[in-house]
Amino acid sequence: MILPACSAASRPRRLRRCPLRGQPGRRLRALTWEVLALAQGSAERQDQMALLVAALSFEALEALRPLMPRIRRHDRSLADQLVRAASSVALNIAEGDVSDPGNQRARFFTAAGSANESLAALRVAVAWGYLGAEEADGASRLLRRILAMLWKLNRR
Repeated sequence: MILPACSAASRPRRLRRCPLRGQPGRRLRALTWEVLALAQGSAERQDQMALLVAALSFEALEALRPLMPRIRRHDRSLADQLVRAASSVALNIAEGDVSDPGNQRARFFTAAGSANESLAALRVAVAWGYLGAEEADGASRLLRRILAMLWKLNRR
């Protein structure tokens, strides 16, 4: 028996059109609304996290401010680089907050790179003996927390 290529009988059963014409059943519709509600809650949590990481970036700047004269006294270029990197964290997060999703992700990646650079500069200052480890601990913790939050924001 030869069937026309366009007939329903010629297609495998799984590819035949649903008698409900593509309408999801009650269970699927309920599941869709649950998923949408979870996604909306997730988006709100992401927005809250973005606001929190912005506030933390300014806290990190405030924690670094008293350390800068001691670093500058020993190594002017390291101090300048730390100032630029730490400022870049706050500025890129602020820019990312008002960007479209693609640019937001790029700004948050840049902010994470700058936070990592700031953390490395602090570690260099400790390694050279410009600061004690306990003095740099508060700023280091804030920068590590910022890095973790930016990683999470970039992986949504």
